[in-house]
Amino acid sequence: MRLEQLTCPSCGASIQLDLTGKKMFFCPYCGNQFAVDNGDRTYTQNINIHKRYTNDADVEKWIVEDRENERKHKIEKGIWIGVAIFFVFYFILTGVLILKEAGDEKKSIDAGMIQVGQSSDDLEGKKYQAVEAILDSAGFKNITTIDLEDAGWFKNKEDTVESVSIGGDSSFSSSDYFDPDEKVIISYH
Repeated sequence: MRLEQLTCPSCGASIQLDLTGKKMFFCPYCGNQFAVDNGDRTYTQNINIHKRYTNDADVEKWIVEDRENERKHKIEKGIWIGVAIFFVFYFILTGVLILKEAGDEKKSIDAGMIQVGQSSDDLEGKKYQAVEAILDSAGFKNITTIDLEDAGWFKNKEDTVESVSIGGDSSFSSSDYFDPDEKVIISYH
């Protein structure tokens, strides 16, 4: 048995140990474990004690950074949830409006209402006989034509529509519904 005089690289204590056939040993003073290479007496230190590698300021900084990152993540998550909710409500509202419009159209048709198929702007400037035929074929029963008697060489073209009024409404769209008994007035030059 051969005793070796060693100095602990961790705590500096003087140690006498028999290293014959041993590959590892522990310092009896600090508890650190060491590996021994018996060939060339190379020592490898394995520290088994807990050391504090940071100071309190670093730990506090890390805590603040973690809280800030968590807060940013919550805000981003909230934004995405808000955008998703917006689109869900948008599509639901759009669907409801489309269904309501389809329901209103069906009610109008079921109630015997009719459409012109053209807007008031589309009818203006056409020959009044053609406009009268369009309204008659749409189903209107009470059509009156009024000659404004102001057509001339330089002023207006003869027999062209100035305005069309259905039930007093002279500005209508192609999708509006009317009662077939409404009074229709075609004013022309």
